[in-house]
Amino acid sequence: MPLVRIEMKKGKSKEYKKTLLDCVHGGLVEAFGIEEWDRFQRIIEIDKDDFETAPEKQMTS
Repeated sequence: MPLVRIEMKKGKSKEYKKTLLDCVHGGLVEAFGIEEWDRFQRIIEIDKDDFETAPEKQMTS
């Protein structure tokens, strides 16, 4: 069973997160041949104030 953990800043829509999870799972199915039903994924959302990156790597959204 593959375990996927995605960490991101809070604020993305439910639809965005579902699309992201579907794309990641599709890549695992294609690249590693896992079964379509074999899916265990989590999104961990982090407050913007608790997420730090270098200024040149910051995104506006």
